Amino acid sequence: MTCRKTPDSDSADPLREQVCQFILEHRLIEPGSHIVAAVSGGADSLALLHLLHGLRQDLSFSLSCLHIHHGLRGPEADRDCSFVEACCQRLAIPFQSRAVAVSQLAAEKHQGLEMAAREARRAIFRELADANAAAGRPIRIALAHHLDDQAETVLLHLGRGAGLDGLVGMRPLDGFMIRPLLACRRRELERYLESRALAWCHDQSNDEDFTIRNRLRHQVLPTWQAALGYDPVVLLGRAAANLAGDQDFLELASEKQLAACLRLDALDAAGLRALHPALQARVMRRYWRLATGHGQDLGRKHVLAWQNWLDRARSGQQLDLPHGHVLSLEDGLFRIRNRPDPAAAPEAMPCPVPLVVPSSMVLAPCQVRVTAAFVENDQEIVYNGAVECFWFDRIRTCVWRTRMPGDRIHPVRRQVGKPLKKYLQERHVPAAERDHCLVLADGAEIAWVPGHDGGEPYVVRPGDQGEGRKVMLRLEKTGEKRNGCTGRKPAVQVK
Repeated sequence: MTCRKTPDSDSADPLREQVCQFILEHRLIEPGSHIVAAVSGGADSLALLHLLHGLRQDLSFSLSCLHIHHGLRGPEADRDCSFVEACCQRLAIPFQSRAVAVSQLAAEKHQGLEMAAREARRAIFRELADANAAAGRPIRIALAHHLDDQAETVLLHLGRGAGLDGLVGMRPLDGFMIRPLLACRRRELERYLESRALAWCHDQSNDEDFTIRNRLRHQVLPTWQAALGYDPVVLLGRAAANLAGDQDFLELASEKQLAACLRLDALDAAGLRALHPALQARVMRRYWRLATGHGQDLGRKHVLAWQNWLDRARSGQQLDLPHGHVLSLEDGLFRIRNRPDPAAAPEAMPCPVPLVVPSSMVLAPCQVRVTAAFVENDQEIVYNGAVECFWFDRIRTCVWRTRMPGDRIHPVRRQVGKPLKKYLQERHVPAAERDHCLVLADGAEIAWVPGHDGGEPYVVRPGDQGEGRKVMLRLEKTGEKRNGCTGRKPAVQVK
C-alpha cells in the first residue's frame, strides 16, 4: 500500500507524507480499522488530529477523538476541552471527553500528579479498547508522542539506571496504542499548524521546570547541543530504534527459553541455571507475568535475589516476591505461588500452562489430559463439551488457567461478549466453583470454557472457510483426586 494523492488531500506536504510512510512502515493502521486520537488541545495532539483526518481516505480508516479532562488548571482545562470539541465539530470528527480527578488519585496512591495522570489516562485507554473489542469493534488509540518526546524519555530512563527495555524508549506500536508522530520533531508539528493558520492551546505548566521532563527539555538537551555542537535529539531517537531491534531479538530468545524450561506451571531449575544471566533475567520476568498475571515486571532487586539464590537453593526453601507471592523450589522445579494466609479463606490459584500444538499433556493439578491435534477433516469431529475445534493462528498464544478478574468471553453465536463472571452465573455454575473453572485464555479474552462455550473469534465449525490451520482440543479426566490447583474438584464437566 502507498499513500495515495487525491485532489482534495494535502498530498504535497512533506510532513503528511512522512507520517503516512511511518504508519505504513510500522503497520500502525490496518485498512478498515477505527482510530481514536487522544487530543489534549496542545500543538502535538492537534497536529495528530489534523494529520490523521487528512489520511483517513488514503489509509482507509475511521477516526474519532478522545479528550481527557484531568481536573487540574481550573478554567484553562475547561477551555481546552471546549477548544478540542469545537475543532472536532469543524472537521466532522466524533468527539468524546472523559473526566478524572487526578489530584484525588495522586493522594490516594501517594503518587506525583504526573504519574497519577499518566496511569489514569492509560486506564481510560484500556477501558475504551476493551469495551470496543468486546463489542467486536477493535480500535487503536493514537498518541501524539514525537521524536523530541522520545529523546527526553531515553534520557529520563537512562538517568534512572534503566536497562535495554527502558532505553528503547517508546514504541511506534505498543499493544493497542500507536504513535504515528514518533519520527517527527516538535517544531515540525508547530510549523504544520502555523502554515494552516491553526491555533492550539498552550499549557503554561510546560514552561515551568518543576518536572524532570521539563528540565531535560529546557536545560539538559540545549546544554548538550551547545557543548558538543550537534542536536542530540535525532541521535537519541536513532539509538532507541537500534536498541529496539536488540530487544526484539532477546524477547524472542527468552520466549523460546521459557518454553524449554517450563514444566506445566513451574520452571526447571537446571535449565534456568544453564542460561546466560541476561536470558535468565528475561525468562524469570516472563515466568513471573505468566504465573501471576501481574502487569508490572519483576523488579531488578528481586531478579538479582533469585539469580543469587539459583546455585544454593535447596528443595523446600522459599524466596519472598512482591505483591504477596513466594518463589519455592520443589523437586528441581521453581514455582511462584500466593503467599499462604492462614486467616484467609482458600482462593483459586491460577496455574497458567501454555497451549502446545500438537501435544498430549496432563494438567496434573486439575486431573485433566489435554490432547491438541491439527485437523485434516473437520467433518469427522464429534463435538461435545469436552471437544472443540479452533483456528490455530488465533489460539497459538493461549494458556490454560483458572478464572481471573477482568476475564471476558464472546460466546459462539452471540452478538456481544460479556464478563466471564456474568457468563458463568447465566450458565448456573455454582458460586463456589466459578473461580475454579478451567479456561483456555488469550490474555483476558476467553477462547474456551470446557463443558460450556468457545469464544466466537476462536472457534471454527465444520465447513467454515478461512486461511490457516485448524486445531482440535479434547479433554479427558485422569482421576477423581482433589484439584491441586485450587483445592477443589475441577468445574469442567468432561464426558
